[in-house]
Amino acid sequence: MFDNKKIFHSDFEIETIPKISSTAKPSFIVTVDTEADNAWDNPTEINIENMKAIPRFQDLCEKYDITPTYLVAYECATRDEAIKVLKPILDRGKCEIGHHLHVWSTPPFQRDNGSGVDLDWIQAYQSELPDSLFFEKSEVLKKAIEENYGVSPKSHRAGRLGIDKRTIKWLMENDFTVDSSILPLINYSDKEDRNSNGPNFYFEENDPYILKDSGKKIFEIPISIDDTPTTINYLLKIAVAFGIIESRIAYKILRKLGGGTSLVPSTDFTKEMYARTLEKQQLLRRPLTTLLLHSTEVSYGHSPLTSTKEGLENYFNTLENTFNLAKKNGFQNKKLMDALI
Repeated sequence: MFDNKKIFHSDFEIETIPKISSTAKPSFIVTVDTEADNAWDNPTEINIENMKAIPRFQDLCEKYDITPTYLVAYECATRDEAIKVLKPILDRGKCEIGHHLHVWSTPPFQRDNGSGVDLDWIQAYQSELPDSLFFEKSEVLKKAIEENYGVSPKSHRAGRLGIDKRTIKWLMENDFTVDSSILPLINYSDKEDRNSNGPNFYFEENDPYILKDSGKKIFEIPISIDDTPTTINYLLKIAVAFGIIESRIAYKILRKLGGGTSLVPSTDFTKEMYARTLEKQQLLRRPLTTLLLHSTEVSYGHSPLTSTKEGLENYFNTLENTFNLAKKNGFQNKKLMDALI
């Protein structure tokens, strides 16, 4: 009953992907938005010191046979500090390089501050760009990845998750196979959000699906979130749909009831919450589980989550526990572009 409230439903043919059997192995996908230091607190400067910490994170991934997908913003597609770290990993077949559009750090710029930032579009959603500028910036990033990494990106995540129908059509036209820009139950158009021009994902499904248009298709792979207790979550959605409560209040209620944990690290994430989310994903026979990380988080001092040494070690401990559980419970690792192959 919520289809008319989903962002892609009216413009594409939607093909659902069935649940897996109780004996099949679900997939586990680790994605990393790979971008500038402190991109939210200090967006007018582009530094990528966080690249120095990628080897530690990559070692942890390889310990558990995980091949991460690094979705790179323009600075990490073009600067030597990033290329020298990521290209050897790619050449060994131990990672995927994908497309992550931060519109304020990707040329062409309307108002260049001289430090690699478009002042007219700081922290904007790509959905806010006029068509010509969106197409130019998207193509510039794609070509930079091709020139500097020697691969044509097949996976995409919108900067700040600002996905729209226009982006999906551009991805289809440019032979991308996967988008992963949806975080179910979260509403970035809520008037209480600091930038309320983003998409509303509150009614989106947790399961992957296929978008089709004019003979072309792309997989949409949401970032995983614990949407249990299922019945209560459904009733909350009805209440939001009829305007009885706001989506942010409904989400807070779900969190109070033990659900709502997204596999996106936050200040309150714990090993136990992540373990519970993995377990529920498996019990619900979802074909895949997707984790969203940021390159800044694996580095000391470049993210609020890892601004202290204690925070950094807690972050890595939680990741290791999650990776270990995924392996023990029979999840199979997949790169984002191969997730549904």
